[in-house]
Amino acid sequence: MSRMRQALHGLIEFLLARTRRGSEEYPKLFCLAGDHIGDHIFIHGLYERDLLEGLFDDVLKPLKDRFSETTCLDVGANIGNHTLFLSGRFREVLSFEPNRLFAAAVRLNTQFNGVENVKIHETGLSDENQTLIYAMRKDSLGESHFIENGDADSGIPLEVRRGDDVVGANGPDISLIKIDVEGHEYKAIKGLSETIKRCAPIVLFESIAERDSDKVEPTIGLLRELGLRHIYSYEAPHNPYSNKIMKAGYRLIAGYQRRLAPIEANESSTNCLLLIASPNPL
Repeated sequence: MSRMRQALHGLIEFLLARTRRGSEEYPKLFCLAGDHIGDHIFIHGLYERDLLEGLFDDVLKPLKDRFSETTCLDVGANIGNHTLFLSGRFREVLSFEPNRLFAAAVRLNTQFNGVENVKIHETGLSDENQTLIYAMRKDSLGESHFIENGDADSGIPLEVRRGDDVVGANGPDISLIKIDVEGHEYKAIKGLSETIKRCAPIVLFESIAERDSDKVEPTIGLLRELGLRHIYSYEAPHNPYSNKIMKAGYRLIAGYQRRLAPIEANESSTNCLLLIASPNPL
């Protein structure tokens, strides 16, 4: 065996061993090879593992008992990676996924892992009940999204509903809402307005500057109007360098650990990836 083949064989064995270690700690997940999320799960055992553990074992740890007695909404479940993680921390998880292929993956993953406290809703959430056009990104399934004013030739028609209609005025006590809907966050939150006012949950949502520059500030404003006045970013220190060597050196000094930082009412938040809205200080 050549040295190159030996090195490649050793790398594969290392990755497989790392995967096996991850599989002992985390759920077995059906996913697609070649997809960004699937490849991450293959290597690390769980997508965004460090982010999820940092949030729930550190930032949100004081709410652990409340979470265990209440319901969580996973809006934009994809294949169910976050749904399964959340199922171990909440009494019940309501998982929303409009794409029937992804919803089928959520069902497979919950059944395969014996998870019984998840209810899967094969619908998206928005500010009104309607059909929207959905564009699927085959190279990165997690970036599939609804198209504003799209026509039938642009993608797949999928159902969306007002979250308040699904949850109901006398629905469960919801303590956390995770939203990852690729730019549709404002409308999903607007459709959950009565639920948010009734339950005052923590809301976790995404903000990507290139995509959401005109949406994130209205979304934060809406959350504050609904009583979630404390807004935070949860990010690793921003790396100001583009040179690979300088970037690596900065990371060695600053580290990768995410930090919770409050966002004031007049402060821009368009450069933040994960935002947390809370009724009380964290």
